[in-house]
Amino acid sequence: MKTIISSVKSIIQESQWLTEALGEDIVNLSALARKLRPELEETHLRPFTEGAIVMALKRIQETLPIQRTRVSVARTVQSLNLRSHIVQYAFQNSATLLHAQEKLLQQAQHDEDSCVFFARGTYDTGIIVNEGLEEVLKKITVKEKLIRSYRHLSYISIRFHKDITNVPGIYYPFFQALAWHNMNVVQIIAGYAELGFIFDAKDVDRAFSIIKPLTEKS
Repeated sequence: MKTIISSVKSIIQESQWLTEALGEDIVNLSALARKLRPELEETHLRPFTEGAIVMALKRIQETLPIQRTRVSVARTVQSLNLRSHIVQYAFQNSATLLHAQEKLLQQAQHDEDSCVFFARGTYDTGIIVNEGLEEVLKKITVKEKLIRSYRHLSYISIRFHKDITNVPGIYYPFFQALAWHNMNVVQIIAGYAELGFIFDAKDVDRAFSIIKPLTEKS
């Protein structure tokens, strides 16, 4: 038999923003209980008091990891870096594209300021480089099918301690904060202990101001 707690939890989980607001303790539980009451009574075919629904909300609220995760994340961050003058080219995958990537890496070895990332998917690959390598990239991929190119980008990278695999939800606060502020992300790059976001240069200052507080120990 489905309990009131399981029913309330199902409703809450359907709304990303409601889950986060409840986890941040910025929701009026009585008002929320009144809103949920008709749906719960229809599901269970019996009446519920507002107090019973509030109690269920409190029990669910205690299990939400949002605030605890943010504290854990801040303790795990080693450094936060920002790099500008980045470009990205997206190509359709091909048998020759991997050879082009190898040539690019060989060229990058001669550039002390080089920045090279590959984001390979099933059908396409994003190649991200600093502007100084853009002409090299164009030359070695002249026979590849270009899907789209992006210029005037910036890269924010968050470096974590190597034991981040033991921290549940390590990346969640960053995605949540950027989505909450309606920030557009051009590309996401993840290494073993590093998470990177690529933004349009015009958005990077705002993005940095959103990400930085999440990395600071209180």
